[in-house]
Amino acid sequence: MVGSVAFQMMDHEDVGRNVTCTHSAPFNHRGTGQLPQAHWFFGKCGGEVRAEIHYEISARSDRSVIVDDGRVALFEGASDDTRDLDGGYPFGFPENPIRIPDGQSVTKVFHVSNAMEDEPDDKATITITWKNVPIRAIGKAPR
Repeated sequence: MVGSVAFQMMDHEDVGRNVTCTHSAPFNHRGTGQLPQAHWFFGKCGGEVRAEIHYEISARSDRSVIVDDGRVALFEGASDDTRDLDGGYPFGFPENPIRIPDGQSVTKVFHVSNAMEDEPDDKATITITWKNVPIRAIGKAPR
């Protein structure tokens, strides 16, 4: 599975301008180990805000990939390494997994904000695209 993840974030400031940040990264999840495989990504903004996305992937016999046991989270505190969880929610649990058929892609957009301290301008939008790359025969000559 290959794809990309992008974070658009804002750190609300009581004095001065709010800080906005963007982060993006490609990824390549190779199915070379135990399944399910756990993955996570994060973005930081303004020295006080960190957003994270966590999920697991597993392969199915029909070559589809399931994304489940997911969670998005927003932390806000005195630094962007804080453990002060101020917002988040689960996604893709066993009752509603994200299924990606062989050769197809799925894009999801998650919005998370600082709900615990009533600061909705401390926020992140996380856009993630997963592409289930078809398995190619190894060692066969092209026809």
